[in-house]
Amino acid sequence: MGLFNFFKKSERGSSSETPDSTATPWDSLGAEPFQGDSAAEAAQKNLKRQGDKIIAAYYHGINALGQPQATVSEEERAGFYDALTHDQFDDTAQSHMLQAIALPSGVPGRENYQKVFDQINDPQSLTIINYIGQLGGGKSQPLTADNLPGFLQACPTPVEFAPRATEMIRIMKADPNIPPLRTAEYEDKLDPIQQSIYGKRYEYYQALQELKEQAYGQARTRANAEAAAQRMSDMQSLQAPASAERAQQELQDNPYASQEMRDFYDPSARR
Repeated sequence: MGLFNFFKKSERGSSSETPDSTATPWDSLGAEPFQGDSAAEAAQKNLKRQGDKIIAAYYHGINALGQPQATVSEEERAGFYDALTHDQFDDTAQSHMLQAIALPSGVPGRENYQKVFDQINDPQSLTIINYIGQLGGGKSQPLTADNLPGFLQACPTPVEFAPRATEMIRIMKADPNIPPLRTAEYEDKLDPIQQSIYGKRYEYYQALQELKEQAYGQARTRANAEAAAQRMSDMQSLQAPASAERAQQELQDNPYASQEMRDFYDPSARR
């Protein structure tokens, strides 16, 4: 498949990061490189902390993302879950919120794209970037750090990246000429790419996905409970006549049933 026969690996460069003295509190979220997985418990606590800040930002403004902690009431959490499940906080709104978090490349006007490019400068990662960002790179025109602004314009957050990556993997899996192992290798690149390009935006995107799972999980549980209650109500409303009809039929089929029993279950015999 032509899309995935990629060009030669380009030379790596290096550049130093210049701190920005004008950064706002939430700009600093993207100042540090993405950290690898820590202990499961600490990671879960961090995910919860970031999720609370997302909910707080939804209700109280984007600056809540830059605070160390956020206190969220149960009412706010329930309302946010409803907003997720009823598309009141859709992909566009989610992307807008995530774009408030600075990227590892730096704040606008002081970007260091080479630093980021060095982390993804391998053939598979560049193939993914080229395809998802529709950058038009190829053997005769390999990608460089100068292509990253175009990629970020097309995919400023993981919200835009995710569906394009899913479609790319779907196409690869459907192509009989691409071995499954090769497709798996590309899938394995998706997380590291997003960690390198989006940094904290990717972390908060993951926290948002966790909130979605909780929201839709609670919605399914509530729907299942309501459906079960409705089925029980329907059964109760039908149970008496169904039982009477069944008893009447059984008596009619039973030659040993007394006439009194037959009259009791036969409405036409009652006066």
